[in-house]
Amino acid sequence: MHINDKELNQYQSNKMGTQDMIAFLEHLDQCNFCLDQFIHHEEQQCNHLTPVYLKEQILARSASPEVQTVKAAGDTSHRLQMFYYSLRTAAGVIAALFLLFSIGQVDFTALRSQPSAQVETTQVRHEQQNDDHLYRLSRSIGSGLSEGTKKLTGYLSDFSNMLLNGGN
Repeated sequence: MHINDKELNQYQSNKMGTQDMIAFLEHLDQCNFCLDQFIHHEEQQCNHLTPVYLKEQILARSASPEVQTVKAAGDTSHRLQMFYYSLRTAAGVIAALFLLFSIGQVDFTALRSQPSAQVETTQVRHEQQNDDHLYRLSRSIGSGLSEGTKKLTGYLSDFSNMLLNGGN
């Protein structure tokens, strides 16, 4: 048995009992014809409640300069937020690169144990000289990279300051 207009009106006006409402909703869940009828009835009820001139007022208001200005400000604000996020990301990457290249400045040879006087032979001295040569080479490469990184971070810092402070 399908739902009639009397039941639809009772549901709309909230005059239906709890058991009747449960049965009504279960029937709508199972019967597509009654569900379509219910949706059509609800649309008709809504159309009677809304004034006709409201659509024109909403469209006219949305085209007004105040609303367009607020919308443009929201779009600009979103773009500005994305710009700040990208600057933060770039600063994080620069900081990570700086830390990566500044590791070369740490003196890890101080952690190396000194050989005792009893074990020292000519072979050990020769190995130490080779180690010292390699140490000096790696130290000079690390310092060159560090100086380059410092210059790069300086340039990037100046550039970001110009962007954020308007060229000052």
